Amino acid sequence: AFREIRRARLRFGLLAGALGLLAFLVLFQQTLLTSLLGYFNVDGESNVPTWFQSGLLLMCAASFWTTADDALIDADPWARHWRLLAVVFGYLSVDELASLHERADEPLHQLFNTSGALLWAWVLLAVPLLVIFGLAYLSFLRAQPRSVTVGLLLAAAVYVGGAVAVEMLGSYLFAVGGPD
Repeated sequence: AFREIRRARLRFGLLAGALGLLAFLVLFQQTLLTSLLGYFNVDGESNVPTWFQSGLLLMCAASFWTTADDALIDADPWARHWRLLAVVFGYLSVDELASLHERADEPLHQLFNTSGALLWAWVLLAVPLLVIFGLAYLSFLRAQPRSVTVGLLLAAAVYVGGAVAVEMLGSYLFAVGGPD
């Protein structure tokens, strides 16, 4: 009997809470909904998607770091390349949280008078750096097993292509139509 009373109280509490939340949403839908959506806006900063992406990048950094540790133990000549990947991904994690790359926008915009797809001008700095990094890692990629090379190249294409292409598309849409 005691368990049934607890279950009934729990059901009543959950129902009352759900109804209370529903009433709150109806009464304050505009401000609450707008506020909640801001926490999940993938185009925003300092929100749940930003923290999630930063966490994923940090996990990649940790994975590369442990791979470098294993490579050092095995006297693998490519250990320092794995270590540098860990450092780069650690930086990318911090950059995602702190929006460091966006600090280059205004100086580059002023220097090159960018507009349209290049309004957010950090891509002008990122693309050459990515090309240099890619060229520096060619011998490393050739030395890895095929599955590792394919995996790294696919991951790089998805991440970099998505970051740069989506940023340029967003920049263009912002330049043409404004923030909304």
